[in-house]
Amino acid sequence: MHLRWYTRLSGLHESRNDLAMLIGSVFLWIKGGGYWSVDFIRFTSTVKRSNPS
Repeated sequence: MHLRWYTRLSGLHESRNDLAMLIGSVFLWIKGGGYWSVDFIRFTSTVKRSNPS
């Protein structure tokens, strides 16, 4: 009984770290700076459409 309980607690503890890294990666992908971020692609595509020179 105790071994199953500790195994589940250990699994939850490890998955918490994975979930935090996933959420942090998604945040940096959406909000982060640089050429690979979503906001850079979104804002440069609107600038190109509004200024066709």
